[in-house]
Amino acid sequence: MQPLRIALVATKTKSTQQVQDILNLNHKTMVYDHSIAVDNLINDILHGVIDVIFPLTHNSAIEEGAIQGICSALNIPYIGSNIHATILSNHKATTKRIMMAHGTLTPEFDIIDKADDIDLRNIELPCVIKPGAIGMRSGITIPQTYNELRHALQRAFNNSDTLLVEKLIHGREFIVHVLGVNGDTAKVLSPTELIRTPDQQLVKKLYPTDLGEETIETLKNLGRRTFNAIGAYGILAIRFMYNENAKLFYFIEANTMPRISEHSILVSAAKKDNISFGKLLDELIQQAIQRNIVKE
Repeated sequence: MQPLRIALVATKTKSTQQVQDILNLNHKTMVYDHSIAVDNLINDILHGVIDVIFPLTHNSAIEEGAIQGICSALNIPYIGSNIHATILSNHKATTKRIMMAHGTLTPEFDIIDKADDIDLRNIELPCVIKPGAIGMRSGITIPQTYNELRHALQRAFNNSDTLLVEKLIHGREFIVHVLGVNGDTAKVLSPTELIRTPDQQLVKKLYPTDLGEETIETLKNLGRRTFNAIGAYGILAIRFMYNENAKLFYFIEANTMPRISEHSILVSAAKKDNISFGKLLDELIQQAIQRNIVKE
């Protein structure tokens, strides 16, 4: 691949430095802090000193599609999904409704607003409380008692005016990553099982060998279906819960820009499938450039 000038829209963290170190082996990278450097980013795009944009940090400008919208408007290649898929995946209730329309199971849920008069007795416990629009697994609590529920709602409403109250699915938790430009031909990485403590802290990542090929293929096909339904591009991370007794998978949520770092779930799954960190980044860059070529 010809050397490119790549703008990383990110804060300067260890994860950002890891991506930058790998890309700098073949390309030139520049970091634009999403909170202060958007004007500088636009100016440099207009002056032709950037070839590709890489939205890297989880923040409102990326999760709500602002950076993607700027890139589309200025016709510059960027990594990841377009503004529509980005906003869609960020709004959990809408994504769940779309997946239901495509025949995918998802836990029953209600939407509650900060202004609502909420009768806690109408909420079945245990349940899952999550903000209506925020990154994957961010702000999630699983109250077991009504006292815990009351505190969970108070904390959640500090971050979002709208919440999802979701039925708790007891079972195993899986993340599936889909890479490509179309769900029918995209590459689905090996599913990753996540093991958590009772307070939901991640303690272990596993690559299950006990599910059987047919069950794993079912999970991968659900990943492809989700990729197409959302209209994702480049990469999509999808979280499912698996009820072993009923042998059913439930769609939980999706993320168009999962965390990318040396030990992230995405990069670990790619390495499991013999895709190095560098090769993964190259694929994402090539897909971004290809989208612009097709668009032109």
